[in-house]
Amino acid sequence: VESEQQSPLFIDPLAAILAGDYKGDGKRSPRISIRTKYFDDFLESAVSTGTVKQMVLPAAGMDSRAYRLVVPEDATTYEIDQEIVVETKEKLIAEASEAFVPKCHLKRISADLNNKNWGEKLIDSGFKPSEPSVWLLEGLLYYLTEDQVISLFLTISTFLTEESTLLASLTTGSRNDNRDIDKLDSKKPATAPSLTSKFKWSCDKPEEFFSSLNFTLIDSVPLGSEKANYGIWDR
Repeated sequence: VESEQQSPLFIDPLAAILAGDYKGDGKRSPRISIRTKYFDDFLESAVSTGTVKQMVLPAAGMDSRAYRLVVPEDATTYEIDQEIVVETKEKLIAEASEAFVPKCHLKRISADLNNKNWGEKLIDSGFKPSEPSVWLLEGLLYYLTEDQVISLFLTISTFLTEESTLLASLTTGSRNDNRDIDKLDSKKPATAPSLTSKFKWSCDKPEEFFSSLNFTLIDSVPLGSEKANYGIWDR
């Protein structure tokens, strides 16, 4: 849908292939589009100098950044997700009517993040913990319990250098306070099923939380703020 806008924030040629039987109303989702654009820009900037050559996407799902971001050819994207997701994704791309080629090296790793052996599989795929990397946890953390979130960050921290960066999308407020912004915007019935009803974890004090895990918080950017609205959303 974003790719079809008159002035799209990004163009994703694989979206229609990977989205499945999408039955939406064709309206742009500002929340998702802004989040995608913000992370796109950050990732491209992080690897543009050539110092960082490793991008890691835990729970990558149907992410197609390896095919569309402008990054050096010698960079490597590591996608981690459960085997059924990886197999489905590869099948859909292989069966597409046109050939899609990653813009950098791409390694897909079949692993469950609840099983700590995913780290071993990451290294077996060529990841070098001694070299800087950039990580993206997008649309994931709020579906985990706090214990799972902490465990995941502690595991990830063992693969980071001082120059490494981690990006994450977070939600604030109690589980009961989380509202589906898209549902409110499109005036769907209150009974419509919402992914946010499955949220398990929120983070009201990111600086305090990340400091407790020995991470340094570089920035906390609310959706709709000056740094993340791109002229399409000011909420």
